[in-house]
Amino acid sequence: MFSNSRYRRRLFTGAVSILATGLLAVGLASCGGSGSNGGAATLTLSPSSIKLTAGGSGQQASLLLTAPGSTGAVTATVSGLPTGVSISPATLSLTPGTALPVTLTAGASAATSTAALSFSTTIGGQAASTQGSLSVQAAAADFSLSVKPASVSLPSNGTASTVSVLATAVNGFSASVSVAISGLPSGVTAQPSSLTLTPGTAATLSLTAAAGTAAESGTVTLTGTSGALTHSATLAISVVAPPPAQADFSLAVNPQSLNLTIGAAGQPVQLSATALDGFSGTVSVAVSGLPAGMTAIQAPLTLTPGT
Repeated sequence: MFSNSRYRRRLFTGAVSILATGLLAVGLASCGGSGSNGGAATLTLSPSSIKLTAGGSGQQASLLLTAPGSTGAVTATVSGLPTGVSISPATLSLTPGTALPVTLTAGASAATSTAALSFSTTIGGQAASTQGSLSVQAAAADFSLSVKPASVSLPSNGTASTVSVLATAVNGFSASVSVAISGLPSGVTAQPSSLTLTPGTAATLSLTAAAGTAAESGTVTLTGTSGALTHSATLAISVVAPPPAQADFSLAVNPQSLNLTIGAAGQPVQLSATALDGFSGTVSVAVSGLPAGMTAIQAPLTLTPGT
């Protein structure tokens, strides 16, 4: 009886030990299975709210795929883009754990709108998706400023050069633009000293380097302002020595008008040539435009400057 009872206790103890060991093994096997299967895949858009301006430079965002236990690249799709809005890159290739930079851009023709974006992909048999909001606003009215040509060479003898300054309307801009001029080299003047532009209509700016101005180069800045809007354009200026004077002459007639009587004696006219910048040649003078019946004696003529 006693020995039989002890045998039963041993059997019971052994059974409990076997059962406990089995439960422990099963529990460990279950924990290991969870680690190898990984967690749920997730897809995140950052920022989730995107604001674009039609015709603007676009906004950057990023897509991040998290998929424990998965390493291969997958392709995501996007839906909900309004007409005129694009995303770059066009193929959204995602690698788990690595953020993909994307740029969303609204073209100039994109209409003002709001939209819900949806990005989705599948990895390891699991679907992952994320949503975001997108808004497109119209571009603000603005202007651009330009000057042509972009560079001028000014001789230091007072000879003027001209440039054309133009304000161009952007997105319906219609106000006037005030232009200030700065950075003129010493001895160089601008006429007029400031401009008021109507978009689409060019204005002429005259630049002059006074005689004796030192040779130098510089950059002139033209700054256009309209309300809170400001844009600028630059003009390269080079002041150079004037070219050597070319020998020349001038011709004068005295008197400059005559009253003649038909049939009466003629009247004398004096012609003189004046040398300029070392001119030393002779001057041949031809007469043209005489009325019918009128003659000029001693024509053509040959003059020596100064006599």
